[in-house]
Amino acid sequence: MKSKPSLAFFNACNQGSGAENLVSATVSALVKRGHEASLHVRTIRQVAAKDAPSWVTQLPFPASDRVVERLLRQATGYNDYFFRTGRHFLSQAATRGAQIWHLHNLHGHYLSIPALSRLSLVKPIVLSPVDEFLATGYCTYRLGCGRLSLGCGECPQIDTSYPKISRDATAALFKIKHKAVLNSKFHILVHTRYLENFYRENFGDGARISRLYYGVDVDIFKPVDRAIAASRLGLQHSRRFVVGLMHSQIMEPRKGLVGLLERLRAAAASAPGGIELLVVGGGSEAAKAFATEGLTVTTIPYLAGEAPLADAFNLCDVLLYPTKGDNLSLTTLCALSCGVPVISSAIGGQGEAISDGVEGFLCTTGHLDEFIERLMLLKGDDELLKTMKAAARARALKQFDFASYITNLQLFYDRVLAETNHHE
Repeated sequence: MKSKPSLAFFNACNQGSGAENLVSATVSALVKRGHEASLHVRTIRQVAAKDAPSWVTQLPFPASDRVVERLLRQATGYNDYFFRTGRHFLSQAATRGAQIWHLHNLHGHYLSIPALSRLSLVKPIVLSPVDEFLATGYCTYRLGCGRLSLGCGECPQIDTSYPKISRDATAALFKIKHKAVLNSKFHILVHTRYLENFYRENFGDGARISRLYYGVDVDIFKPVDRAIAASRLGLQHSRRFVVGLMHSQIMEPRKGLVGLLERLRAAAASAPGGIELLVVGGGSEAAKAFATEGLTVTTIPYLAGEAPLADAFNLCDVLLYPTKGDNLSLTTLCALSCGVPVISSAIGGQGEAISDGVEGFLCTTGHLDEFIERLMLLKGDDELLKTMKAAARARALKQFDFASYITNLQLFYDRVLAETNHHE
């Protein structure tokens, strides 16, 4: 029997956003399938660190190194550059023995991309960017900026709060990252055609770029009776048309959720029977200020568990996702898997999960009135809503099943090792 490769995953933390939760779920699934797999993080997020799975360990960053890195980053603007990555990673036995290293959240202030580039010459390293950061001078998404084609510099996003940069070193960082990638043996694994095309355009055909759609657990995220879902969440069963707004941080400007609240209030005033708004995520309480007689607002704080999150989706008739920049939202995939149509911005990889008019609608980014028009169309057409719900579930089952993702990921690792062995 062919042995399964040993794997070491790296991330800024083990829980939080959808991307972080996906990595943890991936490692857990690979362990269950017999892989020797471990997850190494800068920060362990759990009710208590002792409750973290045995395969999660904290990277050994001495306090002095953290201070030096932070001070140098603030003084120079060189993000993710000064970490002594090799020493930190190689100091752990599980890391040293792993046949493949797989790294996520490349702007999480825990790794040095140039150092990883050198290490990739002796160790198979997979990078999984879920945004554009690996090729830009700084930003995670360009949001219409054209500076990338000029090698960045004069960054219009210099004041954004994450990943946060102290000064405009974007032209230098652009050169540093491009040199690191082009001189490496990185395997870049992305999860949409959009990112695949983006990185091929920026790094050329010589870069090792593969695409593999990730997925959600379709046995957890599935349609259930709304009354049952409401009961499990301790909520009243609503018979109104329920609109969902969900994200780990509701107030994050890039997601565009806040701008819809005023328009939803106006739309609900003229809607027969009114609208109920379900807002789920960190900062959701702020949405209650928009409640009116026609717009009932129910809020739920950030939900860490998959089962309660699935129940929350099942309370919705439709999910609104007016993001200004995205790859392919796991929130979108969870909604589709629960049979909830999604009205999304036509941006990034969102169109790879939603065909306009089939599983939901794709709207022009920033045109919030267009979102409201599509929403009211669904509210007034029970047959169309029913058809879209069925199509949403079918799309998730066909293209975004988590179990199939893990199987395909195992095949990808086999190819990485086969290529490595061929060149040795």
